[in-house]
Amino acid sequence: MNIFSEITQNSIANLLLRALSIGGRFLLIILITYFYLPENLGLFGLFNTSILLLVQFVGFDYYVYTSRVLIKKDANRAFVIYNQMGFQFLVYIIAISGMIYYFYRGYIGWQYFIPFLSILLLEHITTEQYRLLILFKKSFQASVLLFIKSAAWVFILSIIWVIDHSNFDLIFWLWLGGLLISFYYGYRKLRSFLPKTTYDISKNEIKDALKICSPFFLSTIFLKITEYSTRYIIDFSLGKTELGMFTFYANFASILSTIVFTLIVMHQYPVLLDSFVNGTKEDQDRLSRKFFMDVTKVSILGLPFVYLAVRIFVSFYNPEVYFEGLNVFIVLLLTNVLVSINYGTHYILFGYNKDRVIILSYMAGSFLTIAAGVFLIQRFGIIGAAYAGFLGFITILFAQIVGIWNIRRRM
Repeated sequence: MNIFSEITQNSIANLLLRALSIGGRFLLIILITYFYLPENLGLFGLFNTSILLLVQFVGFDYYVYTSRVLIKKDANRAFVIYNQMGFQFLVYIIAISGMIYYFYRGYIGWQYFIPFLSILLLEHITTEQYRLLILFKKSFQASVLLFIKSAAWVFILSIIWVIDHSNFDLIFWLWLGGLLISFYYGYRKLRSFLPKTTYDISKNEIKDALKICSPFFLSTIFLKITEYSTRYIIDFSLGKTELGMFTFYANFASILSTIVFTLIVMHQYPVLLDSFVNGTKEDQDRLSRKFFMDVTKVSILGLPFVYLAVRIFVSFYNPEVYFEGLNVFIVLLLTNVLVSINYGTHYILFGYNKDRVIILSYMAGSFLTIAAGVFLIQRFGIIGAAYAGFLGFITILFAQIVGIWNIRRRM
């Protein structure tokens, strides 16, 4: 059975919700570029990037531990989730303290502090809910939650801005509203898995978790540096207008990796991880090979479709300031092919418990991205940022492929 016949067997409603969620990302960028200046898109890009990075920090990749434990058939789900909640309450306190310094430095204006704090906390909680729903093989419910938190409020925003677009800050408050509704929905769907009684926080449980998730948290930090560091370099070196153009194309290019995750990763990786915990070596090899080949096929086949869709949109919309940056988009799109294929190598290494290979590959990619970004952005502008990201991810992918090859060779 080939990949496409498997995809068509998924729930039509599930795929529709995923498509609408992806479309919401398209629509949000279109709305900002249509109604506002590149500086506004640059501000939103910086706000959104900061949220994404801090979500990784407050999460501390604790889900890596919960995923490995909860996938076991005899796992005490409520106990594991309760300890995660206790640990991350402490992380929230640290994060809030750091955010005050972030705003004090003037990266984002103080008028956005309350929505920023609220969006950060709810983005993290709903992200954990989304991960649990996928882990428990409730992909449709995960799709509903994702649609509410990332797209439903954008469609409401589009109606309001068509009538009156004088209030740019409305975007943040509607975003917050969407997160509140998605949080309530996620809570309702996960109630049966949540603690029904109060447990004492287990220090030993948290220590065991930190031994596993700390290396992955470090690797995630390096990965996010690879993904987003060039945006801060652009903001510092070139300003928010150039950052706005880069954000415009970066968001459209990321649609490709979103499609790959939607069609392949979210459905196959729970099964893949289960094979490493409960399956045979033959199951691991078969599912690993299939997973890697499927993400590679969809990445390569999806590339021309995403390019043509964006090319047609820019030609139709035709704002000169964005049209001139299509070369940037091409490089960013090729980078997203590497990002998508990296899903395959990352989860295979994760299944083999080869944390060290993952960390070192992301470390190398982040260092190269920063070094290349500082050098190339100063000389070539935002196309230099795109090249820096490409170099970072091709380094990561190469290192992880070599790592998997060494594992297979020694088995």
